[in-house]
Amino acid sequence: MIPDRVDDALLGWLNKTRLQKVVVLHINHANEIDQAVIDACQRLKQAGATLLNQSVLLRNVNDSAGILAALSERLFEAGILPYYLHVLDPVQALPILMCPTVKLARW
Repeated sequence: MIPDRVDDALLGWLNKTRLQKVVVLHINHANEIDQAVIDACQRLKQAGATLLNQSVLLRNVNDSAGILAALSERLFEAGILPYYLHVLDPVQALPILMCPTVKLARW
């Protein structure tokens, strides 16, 4: 999430629309959620938005139950609902980020 993108123009549009407001964020690690992100999320929620998060499971970034639990707890603290955990499709360009299937099966 880039907190600076939650500006007056976006908030004005959200406040005017009659549509249901759902914002899906892309946060992969609890350390990405700093005070600027929390403040931006509070502004979105004040504009009536429901905040969801989708994460990508990344090797050596968030590939343990403890790290994912910490991410979920931090998301809840920021008013964001953990929504989706995506496992990368096998592609040749990203093997360094992919979690081994054996590790996923142990969960």
